Amino acid sequence: MFRTRPFSQPASLPTGQEYTSFNVIFLGVSCVIGTGVYFSSVTSVSMSGSAAVPALLASGLLCVSIALPFAELSTRISGFTYEYIYCTSGEFLALFYSLTTLVTNVFVSAINARIWGSTLNNILGLHLDYLKLVPIVGVSTVIILGRKASALFSNVATIINLCNAFIAGILLWTQESFRFPWEKFRSGTGDVEKIKLAFPVWFFTFLGFENIGVFARGIRNPGKVIPVSMIGSVLMAIILNLFMYIGVLGQNGDTNVSSIIDMVEYKDIRRLMQLASVFGITSSFFWMTILQGETIRNLSDDGLIPNTLSTQNSKGVPYLAVILHTLFAIVCCCLGSIAELIATLSWVIVGMPIACLGLLFVRYADDVRCPGQVDKLKGFGVVFALSFIALGCADGFPPLWLVNSWYVRILVAIIAMSVYIKLCKESFITAEPAIVECFGFPYVPIFASMVFFFVVGYTMNVKSFLFTLLATVIIYFTYSRRNSKLYLQYASQAL
Repeated sequence: MFRTRPFSQPASLPTGQEYTSFNVIFLGVSCVIGTGVYFSSVTSVSMSGSAAVPALLASGLLCVSIALPFAELSTRISGFTYEYIYCTSGEFLALFYSLTTLVTNVFVSAINARIWGSTLNNILGLHLDYLKLVPIVGVSTVIILGRKASALFSNVATIINLCNAFIAGILLWTQESFRFPWEKFRSGTGDVEKIKLAFPVWFFTFLGFENIGVFARGIRNPGKVIPVSMIGSVLMAIILNLFMYIGVLGQNGDTNVSSIIDMVEYKDIRRLMQLASVFGITSSFFWMTILQGETIRNLSDDGLIPNTLSTQNSKGVPYLAVILHTLFAIVCCCLGSIAELIATLSWVIVGMPIACLGLLFVRYADDVRCPGQVDKLKGFGVVFALSFIALGCADGFPPLWLVNSWYVRILVAIIAMSVYIKLCKESFITAEPAIVECFGFPYVPIFASMVFFFVVGYTMNVKSFLFTLLATVIIYFTYSRRNSKLYLQYASQAL
């Protein structure tokens, strides 16, 4: 279950099929910013007012702290979160993460399709229900046509979305009702309960940077481009969301609306911005569908699922995987409600802290003077992860009433971090220096993974989590365990 494979370099793509650095950076911005920038600020103001400022900064800092380990991993391992987990923590966890990603991206596509359709209906004054299916089918068709076409469409959509977001912020700042909210900042920063309410809103807004690594197989210099795109896109998202949030908070009028676009006074401008937000949703469709294809291709290459699913066309696109994603997204879009789909999304981030801890296993390797040290790190890593997931779940489970106290939680965190740091200090650094190295190692990755595991438990939809875990167990023990390339390699060596 915990077999790991050596780090691998991406196979070179034929000329004309690879992504440029420009494409990857813009796709990275699309992954992080998306369309949440129009809704998060209004949601935070309505829930927490000025108390959301520290929540915004704290969630942004946390995302930066986990982007740093991801940036280093991307220079050591060519790939994305799946690759990081497989090479550091084993094939079972890699399969589990991939299934969570596949299911979540289908649900996100269904949610975005509904928003896309309703927004376009509002612009055109129509009531056509089938419009929600247009982006799913249209984006998949463009992607199957090839990388260049999909990258061009995605870049145009992202640029339009960014320009629209900045224009929306400027319009909010220049309205007559705007007053810079100094007093609101002072009065709201000490309300812990409201900060806790706003934190998940901002936290999930900034996520998405880890998907940038999916393009490592399709660019010429992933060791430099991927880290810059990861960290830069998170910082850009923090600045843009803070800019929009101050604009919303500075309004003296009613902010009881669903999005920033609804706050614009002029009808024609509001419609133009709605149209631009449609482009933003379209851009997010591109990277999600591309991610689905790359995830299935990785699983197939490693023998964890049948090779048929990763069949490619003449453009190098795994078209069968894209078609399957399209069909499942259409079914979810037509049958599931938005509330039900959103309820399943919160636990998908479990792969991020697993990969973050994986950096420890890469940096520290067994030494002849201290054999088994990495196995000890991995063993404690499992206990470390489960303990913080349990702490996050404590509010919803009466048997865990003892750890409902934040004093107990902080004490457990200090003890666990101290033990893990001590284990790291006892290990021997044997890895070669990377192009980009994580700042504050090992404290930053340990702290970031600790908080992420807690958030996983705190926001987890237990039923969907257990369903995906059960599906992983069934697939692994019925197919993957006996057909993975690692198993076949070990079996041939044994003979």
